Amino acid sequence: MNIAAVLDAKDRGREVVSITPDAGVRELLALLAEHNVGAVVVSRDGRTLDGIVSERDVVRHLHHDGTVVDNTVGAIMTEVVETCRPDAGLDEVMETMTRRRFRHLPVVGDEGLVGVVSIGDVVKHTRCPPTRMSLSASTTWLTTGDPSTTHPPASALSTERPSRSCPRTA
Repeated sequence: MNIAAVLDAKDRGREVVSITPDAGVRELLALLAEHNVGAVVVSRDGRTLDGIVSERDVVRHLHHDGTVVDNTVGAIMTEVVETCRPDAGLDEVMETMTRRRFRHLPVVGDEGLVGVVSIGDVVKHTRCPPTRMSLSASTTWLTTGDPSTTHPPASALSTERPSRSCPRTA
């Protein structure tokens, strides 16, 4: 699975919440709350990537300067932004996010900014069994590793511990 598939599966799809660098931090906080997100892209035109700003950025600046809410987004944003491509694999993106301690990663394709993935989006698509699997299918998956079967084969009823590894998808 790649990041394009993760974006396609998101409730908000490829919607990118953005704010301009000259907007105020109070406006940023309202936008984060309104969209229930932890970070937004900073863009002058809504298509190019000028930076990214997160709730962590606000908290870090608040610790050093109690007047951060009177600043502009441009004053607290991260200007050098790591991105990924839509064809990037989940393992690659998870490794980058973990190593660099990012929670949000803009996705940039040939046509420019195409989305943002969070660490939660990535984890959601790497953990198994799927959350929408029925109880009987989950039980079958846990005992056989195959959610498509309705009854576990006799071999799955052995005294050995069932395998809990995720079946890999392309």
